[in-house]
Amino acid sequence: MPRRLTEEDSTALDRAIAIRHTQPDEAIAILTALLTKEPTWPSLYGLRGDALWGKGYLVAGLEDFRRVLGINPRSGLASLAVVEILWELGDLDQAIAQARSFLRRGDVKPRWRAAHRATLVDLLRDAEHAPNRSTQRDR
Repeated sequence: MPRRLTEEDSTALDRAIAIRHTQPDEAIAILTALLTKEPTWPSLYGLRGDALWGKGYLVAGLEDFRRVLGINPRSGLASLAVVEILWELGDLDQAIAQARSFLRRGDVKPRWRAAHRATLVDLLRDAEHAPNRSTQRDR
């Protein structure tokens, strides 16, 4: 659980949230600085992962979302982001495995279960249409 943010850090976090899609470099810098103070706060990793992913840094974004899951394995949003990024990277096998693993959890909220099921259906359909191509690309 994060400690209480200072007013300055809270303002910085609000700014990072507001600009993560329009000024991702600045948001990433702010979130990285906040993570030095709060290295176990999963939301900071999730926000930075989102900014990195949006900027096209798929592997770095994937690492941050996996950090979220290391801290909070029940995070449906982080799990779905991992699935989607793996899919974008072309690693269908790992994307399918992540979705199935999350669905096997007994403590999944219904909305995340539904989102993972729908994504898994799409992944399986995609894998079925491309059985002869490599399921993993380098990025």
